[in-house]
Amino acid sequence: MHRWSRRLTILPGASGVLIITLGLLIAAFPYVGDAGQSYSPFNHFVSELGDTRVSERAWLFNLTLFVGGLLYGLFMIGVGLRFTGLLRSGMTIGGALVGLSAALVGVFPMNENYPAHAGAALGFFEGSLVVLIGFALAAARARRPAYPRWLALVALPMILCNIVFIALIVAGGEAALVAPTGGRDPFWLIPAAEWGVVVWLLVWVSVITIWRAARRD
Repeated sequence: MHRWSRRLTILPGASGVLIITLGLLIAAFPYVGDAGQSYSPFNHFVSELGDTRVSERAWLFNLTLFVGGLLYGLFMIGVGLRFTGLLRSGMTIGGALVGLSAALVGVFPMNENYPAHAGAALGFFEGSLVVLIGFALAAARARRPAYPRWLALVALPMILCNIVFIALIVAGGEAALVAPTGGRDPFWLIPAAEWGVVVWLLVWVSVITIWRAARRD
């Protein structure tokens, strides 16, 4: 089982981070908003890169998100296989569903099918929060943890950003996720928190991938 855990963690983890990062960067640089503004993670949602009305390379972003989401699901299965019992089942099944949700965000661009897009996006953010909290608690509190305790600290920034993001959505309702037309303030907390989730999740995946590759068990 540990052999499959290693295989499903290293290759999907490394390739998924690379594909998603390239998709984000390649779509963000040529982006020009409806008011002529350039893209900024401080006041634009991640999904705006996949808006086919304004994002020049929306198709590429959505494609890399779809592929990267599926790879993230495989990665989470690999992560979960190092655990035992109910925790293994919860991490593998939950992680696979979170990865599928991320992939579906790329299938349903926000401007073409917003209800499906919002459902998939919230499934990813809420699901990833639950999964990473479970991982952090298992790593930090287990007598014989499957992962070193310091990896729980690596998950903490993503967890905190995710809590802020979801709390702002709960407080603001559906309107909190609607991107404004025209100009916008230089800093907007909701998309900044969303970007914090994505960036720190990529960091967490990268660290686990490197740690797993360095071990020979």
